Amino acid sequence: WSSTDGGGFIWHTTGSGKTLTSFKAARLATELDFIDKVFFVVDRKDLDYQTMKEYQRFSPDSVNGSDSTAGLKRNIDKDDNKIIVTTIQKLNNLMKGD
Repeated sequence: WSSTDGGGFIWHTTGSGKTLTSFKAARLATELDFIDKVFFVVDRKDLDYQTMKEYQRFSPDSVNGSDSTAGLKRNIDKDDNKIIVTTIQKLNNLMKGD
């Protein structure tokens, strides 16, 4: 975690703890001084809901979610180190200024 030039991926099978692994990695990233925000981006609304529900179960006060692009913008503007769970569509709309 102390090196900023590394990269990689994690491969999991069904039911092997992908969500828990991603949550722990995201929480560790929020504790690094050089990281302002951590995003967990999904491609479908059902995964958005499922991920938020699981992250809140792991640690209720560690995650922000939103139902809209405006809500996503509000979460980004917050001065906290919570994980932001969102869809690629909301993020794209925000970047386009919709």
